Amino acid sequence: MKINYTERNENTIKELFSSTDDNLDFDFDSIDDRALLYLKASDSFKHFDEGLIQLFELKKYNVNLNSRNEMADFLISKLDGINSDIENKTVYSWFLGEHRPKIEAGGRRKMYEICFALELALKDTIWFFKHVYCDRAFNYHTIDKAVFYYAFSNGLSYEKSLKIIDTVTKSDTIHTKDSKECSIFKENNSRDKNRTLSNSNLSVSHYTFFIKKELDKMKSTDELTDFLIENKDNFKAWNQSAVKTIREILSEITVPADKKSKIDMLKRRLNKRSQDNNTLDTTNRISSNNSATDKNSLLNTGKIKNQSIIYPSDYDDCGLIIQEIIFDSLINSDPQTEFIKDLLQNRNYTKNASVLRYILTTSKGAGKSDKIPYILRNSFPSKKTMSDILSDEKIAVSKSYDSIRKMIILLEFYRFFASVKLSFNYDDNLQNSYINADFSQYAQSFIDETNYILYDCGYEDLYAGNPYDWIFLCSAHAKKPLEFFKFCFSELLPDEKAQK
Repeated sequence: MKINYTERNENTIKELFSSTDDNLDFDFDSIDDRALLYLKASDSFKHFDEGLIQLFELKKYNVNLNSRNEMADFLISKLDGINSDIENKTVYSWFLGEHRPKIEAGGRRKMYEICFALELALKDTIWFFKHVYCDRAFNYHTIDKAVFYYAFSNGLSYEKSLKIIDTVTKSDTIHTKDSKECSIFKENNSRDKNRTLSNSNLSVSHYTFFIKKELDKMKSTDELTDFLIENKDNFKAWNQSAVKTIREILSEITVPADKKSKIDMLKRRLNKRSQDNNTLDTTNRISSNNSATDKNSLLNTGKIKNQSIIYPSDYDDCGLIIQEIIFDSLINSDPQTEFIKDLLQNRNYTKNASVLRYILTTSKGAGKSDKIPYILRNSFPSKKTMSDILSDEKIAVSKSYDSIRKMIILLEFYRFFASVKLSFNYDDNLQNSYINADFSQYAQSFIDETNYILYDCGYEDLYAGNPYDWIFLCSAHAKKPLEFFKFCFSELLPDEKAQK
């Protein structure tokens, strides 16, 4: 029986959270463990060999579909026909399920060669990349991807596509006084951060869709070649909208540089309390002795009556992480001073590494454990990947679409649900009311907002067939998305100290 993995992955999320038991969400021996077991199970997500076989079945190639070796031989013969340098042993290893291709520039080129060799149409190529390779087929950001999109849209051969790419790459950008200006970008005289596309009202964030629209209108390879040569320099700035988005999200999460002194002052204040043995006990917390109106005023407006208590509103200009730490200190059973001190100690939340350690428990990535699906750990957010993404020099030549997309999803997930958490309206008792709170009602809003951001940056929507996406979709449906997410990743990822 053929398995619809996407449908099954979506249904699993629904089944995990179908219980009406209000406390089940916090039973780490139930939902959390079942989610982790599902994520780690070898048959939960489509394997590359299964995807290849499914493609052969869909296209009804004249080959024995019960023989993996014969299907491998068939694909090898087709790859030889386009002069691909993919080794025979690599193709056999794919069909035998021994390994899957890496999601990186070299791996993507191999996937394009498979699609060209099998003479797939545009829609089949898009399906293959999404459902089998787990990556976006066309980003239009680079010259080769733009050419391949045109090729699959118009039945152009791989050989002809490579010739066009070679011609464009080796050419000098042509500008003549008499030629019609078709340069994609024009700098605004106002030096505004956004740049507009010439002869259009589109912002840089819609660069991807402008390129696609232009490619769809072209009637010949000569027109394509001229367009790419004229605009060659502009393709070097292909991921500006994605990087801009990441920086905007980080600006809401991290401590602004000019507020670091405020956090340093908080640390000194907490240290002094500890030294004076004056940490807060539960009687200094918000308790049922206060009225609901008073507590709403305390937390949401910062009108502090008990000067010894620290509130998120006191630090609403210091980023979401600091505010969440303080919020959690109000609902935690530990003394507030020690709770905050522990999370601020030796941490600089103006730095990306500290942000990742806080959200993921590590800044060093997912390691190489085969207990975690490859698709999840490949290009996993780390201090290095974030540094590379935010480097103007490195991002200009980077083709690591997967790492950029994963970073956007991670940061947006935290921004969205941290904001939801901090806007929580509690009643008489903060601790009890928060325990009973259910934020799963915001799951669809998170999905819609994240998909909009991904679409705007030229990336695929969240997709339950991708293990990385699945854990965010799963966490979004939990009653406490951030807590569920952090627990899962604390179990999945290696300890940071062990990675040193």
